[in-house]
Amino acid sequence: MIETADAEPEYDDTAIRFLEALWGDGYLSPGGPEEVDRVVEGLPLEGKTILDIGCGAGGITLHLVAHHGAALATGFDVERPVIEAARQRAVMRGLQDRVRFVQAPPGPLPFTDA
Repeated sequence: MIETADAEPEYDDTAIRFLEALWGDGYLSPGGPEEVDRVVEGLPLEGKTILDIGCGAGGITLHLVAHHGAALATGFDVERPVIEAARQRAVMRGLQDRVRFVQAPPGPLPFTDA
């Protein structure tokens, strides 16, 4: 798992737990898995590699792997607390071999081309 310079966190454990209580496990904003399913309906995600920019606590990233057959998903966010929550959630769901979560400050994305 990639670690880079710290960004000033907006979310702490209390904020993450509060938002998840409102929107669902791993979700920090409205929508939840039903909305994800609606948005990706008809997209052939089976076996694909996915980049989820602004992944928050990992709800969408994990859902795309577990329920839409993505082979590998990378979640990216600027906030260390939400990335740590997403990593823990991946382990709890047994998906740590199919997802990774990357934290980096705002700016150019820390990924190679392609």
